[in-house]
Amino acid sequence: MSNPVLGVHLSLGPRPRMTLEAAAAQGARCAQIFASSPGAWKPPVLRELRLSEIAEGRRKHRIEPLVVHAIYLINLASEDRRLVERSIDALAATLEAGAAMGARAVITHIGSHAGRGFDAVAGQVAGTLTEIAARAPGDVRLLLENSAGAGGIIGSSLEELAELLARAGDHPRLGVALDTAHLCAAGWDFAADSNAAGRLADQVERQIGLQRLEILHANDSKVPPGSRKDRHANVGEGFIGLDGFRSLLAETRLCRIPWVLETPDLDIRLDEAQRWISLRRLLGLADEMVAAAS
Repeated sequence: MSNPVLGVHLSLGPRPRMTLEAAAAQGARCAQIFASSPGAWKPPVLRELRLSEIAEGRRKHRIEPLVVHAIYLINLASEDRRLVERSIDALAATLEAGAAMGARAVITHIGSHAGRGFDAVAGQVAGTLTEIAARAPGDVRLLLENSAGAGGIIGSSLEELAELLARAGDHPRLGVALDTAHLCAAGWDFAADSNAAGRLADQVERQIGLQRLEILHANDSKVPPGSRKDRHANVGEGFIGLDGFRSLLAETRLCRIPWVLETPDLDIRLDEAQRWISLRRLLGLADEMVAAAS
């Protein structure tokens, strides 16, 4: 077996090179960032010096790939056309920023149908995805992230993601990112069911295509399977647990893509003893499994 490329979500701050160096020192080999404040509509600001620092830090510490997470305000399923247009423009701007930074992809939540139901909004969402993908510069791609399923948020099932991609004409710039905490909240029990990871990979291969699955967000869940709540926990401290991550690491079809952590212990306000715990645990777990298999 082989380990996935492991990395973390980072707040680059004013000194991107040092931030990337610190993550690499802990074993990170890929990274995810925001291009702008995730809770605001302000577009990304691209400064040449900052772009060069990011590029230099990535090159020096071999951080590849870099992916960008879009802002949390995106809603492509809204009845409010102004909100939809604002979401389209925000995603287009984030794709431009991602291309300028050499990112592989932009990851986005899709939005909520607000009680109207998936079927009522699927055509609208697919149309916006086609429009956004057509505006994507360079080689950067747009990845749809699965949801925990609360509040009418779209994408809690692989079937919904697959249908949106199909309705968008299987555009080559569109793909999928899966979040393990969201999968757990939507009903996947990786801790109790040792076959869950294999069944997940089977379903992805059958309904979406493994080539369209490009990133795995490796997060434990504070809430039990089927809770429909998005609550991330540190690796090994939630309802997926170390056994659940062992089963995920054992599924080779999931290890061919980069894994990015978005766990609470990445908070920059924590001291070094409390920070990076999930990354170290996952690296140790992966090495342990490779050693046991050899």
